[in-house]
Amino acid sequence: QGRSRPQRISHRAHMLIPLNRLDLMWTVCDLARNVSTWTKACDKRMLRLICYINDTQNFSLGSFIGDDPKDCQLMLFCDASFAGDLMDSKSTSGALVVLVGPHTWVPITWMCKKQGAVSHSSTEAEIISLEAALRMEGLPLLHLWETVIEVFNPEYTFQTSNCSFETNNLTIS
Repeated sequence: QGRSRPQRISHRAHMLIPLNRLDLMWTVCDLARNVSTWTKACDKRMLRLICYINDTQNFSLGSFIGDDPKDCQLMLFCDASFAGDLMDSKSTSGALVVLVGPHTWVPITWMCKKQGAVSHSSTEAEIISLEAALRMEGLPLLHLWETVIEVFNPEYTFQTSNCSFETNNLTIS
């Protein structure tokens, strides 16, 4: 109602884009954070976003399922951009949870979130990203997946293996 045109466009993009275009998520979230302090630079970034969306209309999120649930596992991928925000040098966390099997690839959920504090190193930003991804996405979905396995395969006992997380050259076990 009382919103400006850029605010309305940014709001619509923020509501629609995360449904099937992971490549646009960071840009849309960044523009959505700036609606109250919109500048000419934001106008230029919005125009570039709309042109990119127009040129990549055939891009979409794909998935395929060809395995029983007992043959699949949840995988969590996470990353961070170190001091990626030009205004306050804060990092951004990103994560993707995928159901993976020999013939299965299904993205379940994802996140793109600005970190609350300034990191002092890329390793610190990566660890913060890993913690946020595990806490907000990974562990809740692991409990859900255990329930799915129990429903579809009552005789199958769910076993958790030693978890190993790799971020570039850092391995946490």
